[in-house]
Amino acid sequence: MIGVSQDSIGHFNEVCTNLEQSLQTWNSVKLREALTACVSPTHRLWPYKKCHCESCRIPDEVLTEIEGRLRRLDDKYRIVLPITKKGNISVEYDLCTISVEKPIQFENRKPPDASAALEKNNQKESEETLWDLASVLKAYMEPMIIEGHTGKTSPREYWGQLADNRSNLIARYLEGAGVPQGICIPKGCPGGGAKVLVFPASKAPKK
Repeated sequence: MIGVSQDSIGHFNEVCTNLEQSLQTWNSVKLREALTACVSPTHRLWPYKKCHCESCRIPDEVLTEIEGRLRRLDDKYRIVLPITKKGNISVEYDLCTISVEKPIQFENRKPPDASAALEKNNQKESEETLWDLASVLKAYMEPMIIEGHTGKTSPREYWGQLADNRSNLIARYLEGAGVPQGICIPKGCPGGGAKVLVFPASKAPKK
């Protein structure tokens, strides 16, 4: 148990809330700042703490798992940074999302053909983007929705099937590049333009 006076409970809750929110991100800088804000005098980060009052101190042993996540996020960032510098994809560390900066080009289709394939003229570029995406997914190892979109929506049954097939195609490519099964969760979404979105499964809209 951590004893906090009634007068200081607001400050304590603010520090804890900030720490909890930072744990939901891939942002190691933000997490380190939030961790530092609540350490006790025996912690190695104490010299960097701005507020030294007694109402925002959490015992070292309580912070052990958080420090482990911080180290893992630092390691993941070092892996991902050179990949993002190539420009094919980018990472929003606060939101745990991955953006495809160089579009994955699909072959055009018309009803009734709902098969999915990468456009042959741009296949090499699309595959390079997918390999980079796979590298980031393997670094973070968190279940992610792979949402495939189409340019049209009507008839919805057809375009929904095409969107499903495109998202499944991308998932197969990613798993072929070494992403473990269960990390990529394909989802078709007709409309919005022919694109691929990648975001945490935990943030998918509830049905």
